[in-house]
Amino acid sequence: MGNPTCAHCRRQSYSASPLFCPFCNRPFVALNEAPSGATPQAVTPVRQSGGLAGRTTPSRAIGVTTGVGVLMALIVLLLWWQLTRPNPQLDAWFFRLIYTSHAFSPLPTQPVLFLRYAFTMFLLLSCVPPVIAGAYWYAMRRLYQEFAPRIWLQTWVLAVVIFGMLFLLLGGEISLLHHVAVTPAVDHQPFWALEMIAYFPGLLVVIVLVAGACAGLGLLGARFFARWPLERVKQLHSRPFNDALLTGGASILAVFIQFLCFEWLDGAGERFSADYWWVPLGSAFVVAVACWLALRPVVTHPPGAPMAASHEPR
Repeated sequence: MGNPTCAHCRRQSYSASPLFCPFCNRPFVALNEAPSGATPQAVTPVRQSGGLAGRTTPSRAIGVTTGVGVLMALIVLLLWWQLTRPNPQLDAWFFRLIYTSHAFSPLPTQPVLFLRYAFTMFLLLSCVPPVIAGAYWYAMRRLYQEFAPRIWLQTWVLAVVIFGMLFLLLGGEISLLHHVAVTPAVDHQPFWALEMIAYFPGLLVVIVLVAGACAGLGLLGARFFARWPLERVKQLHSRPFNDALLTGGASILAVFIQFLCFEWLDGAGERFSADYWWVPLGSAFVVAVACWLALRPVVTHPPGAPMAASHEPR
């Protein structure tokens, strides 16, 4: 008897005893499972070799990946607009929300506080694209291996870790490389960004909420991308920790190198007040690499046949 068929999406599982459907991510209930004492009914397996609605194709994958890149650029544009041309009422409300959460004293002096607040908002803006890119790549690697809500929670945790690492790295870079002409707020204090989070726990709440939204966007893009056929699903064997190291590490490294290159190319002066166009470039490179790796042909080895390369996306 063949592998059971999902009662929800009517697709045949690649496993003889699945816990959940690899296609719709719902708890698996086989159509040929009958109550005790009843006569089981024969069910014709759903053919997987035929056309699969919404199946991943190169054009679909490239289109979704391009859409993710455009979305990151639009978010950066909106955040940059709010940072450089803020709405007075909204900006004042948000600053009061952060300021009233202070937990430690003494606080920085007022001029230093305002400068650090502005730098912190820039770090928040800079961290959004790599977090979306990391979540997008991670979700593509984990889909159909685990239940979708669990993957979203994992990407949420990964997003918070990426935020923390980038706050540490980019905050130290702003301090040590003198990215602005006047830096009394961060000069020779590489951990000033973490100090801001310690002084104002409201920032941590904002980071966690933004990370959850970024994880959701990344997972949504991956769901549109990864409509894998049965042959591809059989090849999905990876560990969450290794996937997190790969995707999170690549996103952090790409953005950090991007900032170093911008520092080298831009020279002295007010580096971070020139424009916003370069902020999502490193993250766009990450999602492009993720798309390219996912579209590589997967090697299949049918029983009794020599090893051959399938034309299905990996």
